[in-house]
Amino acid sequence: MRVLGIDISSVATGWAVAESSESTENGINLYNGCIVPIDELKIIKGFRSKKETKEQTTDFGILCHIASRCGDIMRQYNPNIVVIEDCYFDKNVRTLQLLSRLSGAVIWEWWHTRRYNIDPLVISAASARKFLGCKGTATKDEIKKFLCDRFHYSIDDDNMADASVLALYGYKKLLGDKHAI
Repeated sequence: MRVLGIDISSVATGWAVAESSESTENGINLYNGCIVPIDELKIIKGFRSKKETKEQTTDFGILCHIASRCGDIMRQYNPNIVVIEDCYFDKNVRTLQLLSRLSGAVIWEWWHTRRYNIDPLVISAASARKFLGCKGTATKDEIKKFLCDRFHYSIDDDNMADASVLALYGYKKLLGDKHAI
């Protein structure tokens, strides 16, 4: 079984794939990465600087790039399910709107990539952390330490850490073995 976790962000979207494995200590291989749209679009579009890239790229362009890259990852890893971080309101309505649109675009990629009807799981990162046995309000450093101590994964990037939590949540949730953690 393969589960793709996506930590939605317009600046750096983390992703992780949790996959069954008999060769690892905990029985789960983990692959992860980060989509950094401004860095990637700078190269793709041939801009001279990040500043120029930001000036020449719209929110819609960033949204389309991230959604497209998520679709590429879905096709590459062919997950059984995708777990997407739910949007939350922190004080900035514009950010909430952008993240909501981005989540919708990623969900569309999931439906477009998968040829059958499996609903994505949408959950807050805090709820996924709690399910795995980590404090829901844990700092990024605490999350990375938890992933290292509990699952033996060394993850340096904050975005990949939450994406890994989402992937592991989906994996454990689908297997129904919450108590085997």
